[in-house]
Amino acid sequence: MLEFFAEHPGRLYVAATLLPLVPAVLILLIGTVRNLTRPYADVPGIAGWLYARLNHPRVELAGAWLSIGVMGLVSFIAVYGFTTLLYEHYLPRLSGEPIAPWNLDDTRLWNVNADGGQIDWIRFGSTPVPDAELDIIKAHSIHLGYWIEIDTTVMFAMVAVVGTMIYVFSLGYMRNELKSTTIDETLQHARRGRFGRFYLYLNLFVIAMFNLIIADNLLQVFISWELVGVCSYFLISYYYERREAGWAANKAFIANRIGDVGFLIAIAISWSTCNTFMIGALGAEMPWHGALEPLFSPTMRTLLGLGLFLGCVGKSAQFPLQVWLPDAMAGPTPVSALIHAATMVAAGVYLVARCYPLFTPDALLVIAYTGCITLLIGGTVACVQTDIKKVLAYSTVSQLGYMMLALGVGGWAAGVFHLLTHAFFKALLFLGAGSVIHGLHHEQDLRKMGGLRRKMPVTAWTMFIGVLAISGFPLLSGWYSKEAILTAAATFGVAAPSHVVLAVVPFLVAGLTAFYMFRLWFLTFAGEPRDRHVYDHAHESPLVMTIPLIILAMFSIAVGWGWPAWEPEASFLYELLNHQHWPSSHFWDDPQDPLLNAATLLHEYHLLLELIAGAIGLFGFAVAYWRYVLRTPRFHATNTEPRGFLGQAWYFDAVYDACLRKPTQNLAVFTAAFDKQSSDHGAPRSLDGLLNGIGQLAANTGRGLRGIQNGQVRGYVTILGLTVVGLLGMLAVLTR
Repeated sequence: MLEFFAEHPGRLYVAATLLPLVPAVLILLIGTVRNLTRPYADVPGIAGWLYARLNHPRVELAGAWLSIGVMGLVSFIAVYGFTTLLYEHYLPRLSGEPIAPWNLDDTRLWNVNADGGQIDWIRFGSTPVPDAELDIIKAHSIHLGYWIEIDTTVMFAMVAVVGTMIYVFSLGYMRNELKSTTIDETLQHARRGRFGRFYLYLNLFVIAMFNLIIADNLLQVFISWELVGVCSYFLISYYYERREAGWAANKAFIANRIGDVGFLIAIAISWSTCNTFMIGALGAEMPWHGALEPLFSPTMRTLLGLGLFLGCVGKSAQFPLQVWLPDAMAGPTPVSALIHAATMVAAGVYLVARCYPLFTPDALLVIAYTGCITLLIGGTVACVQTDIKKVLAYSTVSQLGYMMLALGVGGWAAGVFHLLTHAFFKALLFLGAGSVIHGLHHEQDLRKMGGLRRKMPVTAWTMFIGVLAISGFPLLSGWYSKEAILTAAATFGVAAPSHVVLAVVPFLVAGLTAFYMFRLWFLTFAGEPRDRHVYDHAHESPLVMTIPLIILAMFSIAVGWGWPAWEPEASFLYELLNHQHWPSSHFWDDPQDPLLNAATLLHEYHLLLELIAGAIGLFGFAVAYWRYVLRTPRFHATNTEPRGFLGQAWYFDAVYDACLRKPTQNLAVFTAAFDKQSSDHGAPRSLDGLLNGIGQLAANTGRGLRGIQNGQVRGYVTILGLTVVGLLGMLAVLTR
């Protein structure tokens, strides 16, 4: 067994991907047997006995603990794989030349496609056929394979560790679901508990995400992409009795299907032009890798990149499809943490990074502007939200915009770095919000909180670390990644002055980030209680929920560290990612490379950029402190939604409702009425009436003609003779 993995270390990641299937299958089998035997619960016999044994909280808890143990093992494998790849292939090169992109020979044992070990999924022919003119091998089969690089190992480890913390946290947060009958806190009605189903969905979710991370071809990515979407639908609609949960799940599902149209177009282009879905092979056919031009015209290259990005727009909630993510808060809070921090929304950013050589400069510019608009929308709307989870949801939208902006302006390492650091402090913030909601008996309104640091000290101070990290406080992980993004944006702004807005907006939104995050913390934990009843019943969460908060707080502090720690560019993780880069010609056709020249220029002023970013963030903190600590916070009446342009999230939902949903529904109602409306006295006022009228006309005609059929031969002969005379008369007239 050990030799099997030693020969191909990348197989560790395949095994780690499949491991969560074990608890998933067991939970599914137990749940199926329990449901089948439920009708016989009170009937003596083996079925009743089996139901009594399986319908016990201990059985549900055993499935949860098995899931946690498996995720812990996956985390160990992920960290081991990362350190092994690091020491064998990357550390020896950190002081030398950068690692060549898509160089399979450098990591031969980690890539099953490097040594012919792929699994044929669908075969179209017996053997590949060489093309003499283009010197390529035409694809005759679709493969299942994996491709492990340093970004893959880091991403895999992040998802595994964050996922494990969420699994543990859920033991406390979802404990009410262990009861055979539980009370819905919102609807106040009884229903069956769904504890096992919750962990089943979580396991399927992480399996799909793991496979997406290691997949080496677009089709395999797309399959995992869709599985992630389906699992998110199940988890968002977990409380499906609530109307808003069903709406949110449908909204997320539909928005992602819109984006998937672009993904499918990109897959079709890759197959029709290069006869392959392999990401590495497609990257090798790009002109900046010296590929042959006939394979990819400039238009097709751009369409391929834009198609892939459209899929990422839906998955990562980018403008104009960002509307689904805040509503996804209808699911349980651990689900929100998993979606926002480690899985679904991270998938879009990761795919852009994974397929980076496939994007032309035009496509990258679209990505940059889309990210810029998204981060501005999310940052402004978060400033007025009063639901603790929706503040964090719009914060996620804004931070995803930062990542896309960084990728679009050429800051590949900065975008991936922020994706990783953001996962830890956003998971911390969401789980901290879940701890608050749990301690306040499912109260989420910030206007009813205040002073909770005295009742929930562990939650308060771990969340404070998360707030500092996302705000870019020096020496915390968010500071390193945020500085890297701002530097990349400023570099692009200097190199291309016509796009200076891409450099200015990120600095301004950095101030908004500090404002709305400290606003959240002050309204929740600082000051005096604004609702005495809520405060009196508040309590700290149990250890099973606070320990994950402490661990995530430690990651939020230290995951970006390097030496010297006060230098943002000295972060070990950022430096590691920086050594996996692409040629500058990827971004510019100018051989002088203005991006490199701008980076050299700004390096001399990096301290000034840090001071500007720090001053803007400090200003955001000061405004929040003055508004919500020094002054008594004032709100509109509680239990009402925020109003105005920002309160209605720039009216995106209203516009989509007026321009898309309502016209579609009205058309459906009209066509249904036209199709099904009954007619009075045979009047063809509907499609049914028209068709019935045609049938009635035929019946009436038949009844009229029936009287002619009297059975008398001489009458038939008379009619025949008159017909012949009439025809002869017509011929005479026509031939005159």
